[in-house]
Amino acid sequence: MGICLGNRDCRDYLRLMGKKRSRNKSSRRANPSSAQEGPLSSAQEDPHTGVSAACAKPVALQADRPSSAQEGSSSSAQTAAAYVASPSVANTTAAPAPAQRLYAERQCCLKEFLENCHQWVEEEFNRGCQNMLKILIVEIADLESKDITRGPLTGENIFVIGIEVENLKVLILNTPRECNPGMPCYREQFRTLVSEVVRAWEATRPLATKHFLKMIEYCIPQFYFKQLEWHPLLLSSEEQAELIIHAYIHLQIESKGWKEDYKKVIPRRNVDFRKTLGSAFGFSNVYKFRAVEYQPNPLGALMFYRNAHFHVNDHIYEHQKKNKVKPELIKDALLTTAQKENKLAHFFPEVPLELFNYMLIKGIDINAAI
Repeated sequence: MGICLGNRDCRDYLRLMGKKRSRNKSSRRANPSSAQEGPLSSAQEDPHTGVSAACAKPVALQADRPSSAQEGSSSSAQTAAAYVASPSVANTTAAPAPAQRLYAERQCCLKEFLENCHQWVEEEFNRGCQNMLKILIVEIADLESKDITRGPLTGENIFVIGIEVENLKVLILNTPRECNPGMPCYREQFRTLVSEVVRAWEATRPLATKHFLKMIEYCIPQFYFKQLEWHPLLLSSEEQAELIIHAYIHLQIESKGWKEDYKKVIPRRNVDFRKTLGSAFGFSNVYKFRAVEYQPNPLGALMFYRNAHFHVNDHIYEHQKKNKVKPELIKDALLTTAQKENKLAHFFPEVPLELFNYMLIKGIDINAAI
């Protein structure tokens, strides 16, 4: 199970695990009832790949395309009315209780949210769409875990609630209490909604967009569908950095011999580090660091991606200090997590998708690993 880590890796691991424990504690306090879903049972998995025999394999990065319910007791009007401010709440001078917070938040149906995109800054609107799609994936996976795979899922019966893109809430109205074959399939309707939203991202993120759209075309089991919550297309820069760093550490600790397996599972491609990085300050220094040799393949790119997150600021700091730059100016020169991730994703856009694919092929619950 465990493998020997070098001193440098140990320091990195201990530092990150301290952050992870802190984050997990706060998460449990915020949502003590949440439960994480484990990998598929061995009876469902292929003994060699860990993938369900009924599951289509994750999409290759350059692959072509392969081949009336009983509703809840509350109507859409009744459910929506629960989020309308009542006079007693609106007129009170006392601070509202946490349970009443939604009363003060903006709400609209998804159709209205998408039609009024001009009311948002483009970056904020895109981030809101990312969060909205992630929540829908979790909600649909939860319904499927109860054997409810069919029900209405349209721009009119999905409500988006909130005024801050990082804290948006999504409510699906009129969810049935049991599966009814006469109703439309959630997955098919989700595909239609997603296509309308993410097509606009093709210009800036063509590889991730193509990969995501091809994945939702497959009839994949509920476990794998839920992993789409961590698809790189739906992640902020900070979240994508979190995926890379913590998934790497998880594999390093839990999967002995994973690096050789990674080279076999992920299609080989040539990675020209010198040409890709050029003279990029800090990043080229990480590559030239003599203690590590990076193979010109997907594994080497992943290792560099991870190491750059940890050590690019070390090289920037040493360079600035050597040139006698003032400490306050050195601090300004250091890169944030988002800045590092944006540069790395520009250099190596395939890496997050390849790692995501590998985690799925091995049947690893990304949410539990992260």
